[in-house]
Order: sequence, then C-alpha cells, then structure tokens
Amino acid sequence: MSERWKAIPGYEGRYEASDMGRIRSLDRIATLVDGRTRKQRGRILRPTKRRYWCVCLSEVRPRKFATVHSLVLAAFVGPRPEGMVGRHLDDNRDDNGLANLAYGTQSDNMLDSVRNGTHGSLKQGRDAA
Repeated sequence: MSERWKAIPGYEGRYEASDMGRIRSLDRIATLVDGRTRKQRGRILRPTKRRYWCVCLSEVRPRKFATVHSLVLAAFVGPRPEGMVGRHLDDNRDDNGLANLAYGTQSDNMLDSVRNGTHGSLKQGRDAA
C-alpha cells in the first residue's frame, strides 16, 4: 500500500499530510529577512511530543504549532465540524494514521476510552483490585 499525500487546508503549496500520519513541507522559494530569496527544499517534518504529536508550520512569523492528527483529518476528511473533536479511535496518540482518526463528540471520545480500557476510572479500578 502506498502512502497518499494531500494538501493541508490553508497551507496549499507549502505543506501536505499523509494518510500514514506524516507531515511534509514542499519545495519553495523562501524570502529572507533582508529581502533576498533562496530555494528551500521540502522535507518530512519531525514532530515533537507535547500532549499530542505536533509540528511547527511557518511561512512567516508567528509560527503555528498544530497537532499532527488534526492536520491529517483536515487534509483527508475536511474541516472539523463545530462541537466535534479529533479522535484517536484506539486511544493511541502515537498512531496518527488516517485509519485511526475520526471526528466525533467529546462523548464519543470518552466512550472510545471505555471500550479500549484506557478510561481513567477503569484504570483505577484495575489498580485497586
């Protein structure tokens, strides 16, 4: 199965997300502070772990940090509907592949954690037993 790439809305021609949960920049001409330009080669971005995996998207300052899963959902599914959150279906925040992501309500997200056995009250019950 080959990796598919799609433009990230709002960053068309600059950044793309893959269905395997990776983010890349594209080749482009960058303007330096002094007004000169240079060719900047595209690359796979290295995410940093905060609560979720994040990447820094920048064309000009200020830079914007965004979660990888939200970028993948935006590129492949579309904008986040009002009142919805991006969900990791198996509760594994390290798996940002499209097959593991969906939009849903916060209640759906909590039900996922109960179904997957990762909900806080379930963990406490196991630890006490």
